[in-house]
Amino acid sequence: MTLARLVIEARAAKQKVVFFGFSLAAQASIVRNVAEKARCDYYVDNDVKKQGITEVCGIKIPPIFAPTKLFEEDKNTFVAITTTNIFGYNSLLSIYSELAEKGFTNVYADTTIVARTHLEEHSFELMSVETANNLKNTIDTELLNKFNTLNRIGIPLIRDFYEDDYSKNLLEKLLEKYRTVPAFSKSFSDICTPNQYFNDVLEFSDNEVYVDCGTYSNGTVLDFIFHVGNYKHIYGFEPDPRCFLDILKTSIDIPNFTPLNLGLSNRTGIFTLIGENGGVTQVGDPVNNEQPNFSMNQMQITTLDTFFDISSKNLPPTFIKMDIESEEYNALLGAEWVIKTYKPKLAICVYHLDDDLYKIPKLIKEFVPEYKLYLRHHTSYHGETVLYATV
Repeated sequence: MTLARLVIEARAAKQKVVFFGFSLAAQASIVRNVAEKARCDYYVDNDVKKQGITEVCGIKIPPIFAPTKLFEEDKNTFVAITTTNIFGYNSLLSIYSELAEKGFTNVYADTTIVARTHLEEHSFELMSVETANNLKNTIDTELLNKFNTLNRIGIPLIRDFYEDDYSKNLLEKLLEKYRTVPAFSKSFSDICTPNQYFNDVLEFSDNEVYVDCGTYSNGTVLDFIFHVGNYKHIYGFEPDPRCFLDILKTSIDIPNFTPLNLGLSNRTGIFTLIGENGGVTQVGDPVNNEQPNFSMNQMQITTLDTFFDISSKNLPPTFIKMDIESEEYNALLGAEWVIKTYKPKLAICVYHLDDDLYKIPKLIKEFVPEYKLYLRHHTSYHGETVLYATV
């Protein structure tokens, strides 16, 4: 059933409705003003950074609490699991298991795990122990769609982008897992390598100018410093306002570091921010105000070509890392001059969109044909596949 229908049934039964998970899909629905069709009493979310939020892009929303509030409710309360993240069924099943153990009987979820951007696109069904057990052996349809996309493009064509046999073989193993692994399985452990971004693929010197696109909580900045030691400068781009405040707090003692509350793409301007507060962040619609009033739900977007323009005083980059939640391709388009001019080392995430494993290496090779490309995978699940490039 639709989420709106679920709410109607709950009201008819004189029960509260709680959405478990203030996800990207939930926030996108609010921004589109469709959430009014399926108004819940409140959200719960395990992320403490989301708890207490009262509005999204200027739109008032039901309150967000810790799950402990839900656990105190009548066990007939209607609960819709509205969380969506890279762990797929792992998140859904862990939430359902916890609610079932506490005696909740009206727990609904979208069990298809097809990529959907807004809650109103989901189809919710009543969860049961049998449904949960069946899900554990279900092929992840989102990964299967990714395999089908890349298979249509041509696996040999994609394979030829890469320099070493390890990368070529890894690509084939990844695609086979996309096609066959159960959604609830951490089946990527056997192809996982440690030290994401900072490993033996790239060589670093004492004069690096590191551009961290998607700084999040300074983790990769600190990893860079630990791995490289001496360096010239670090620029950290993070569009999420709350994450950026955390970066400022934790970067006081980091020398030669410029944190920037900016997103990156192939366009510039002020845009709505979807999926903030420590979660997935994506670029929404442009803000058309001539003099925009910045809020926690807006971000400024720029391009690396603009930031490192020859007339600027910013140091030319020697290493660029990107993990920016499906905006990597556009950000690379916005860095064409920088890449062609300075030929920096690159570490680009290539797992967010179905065709990233094809479009991104193809674009990089078009910019600089002499780049040598390498592929590595860095987690036990399907995320964190990284393309490395060096001349």
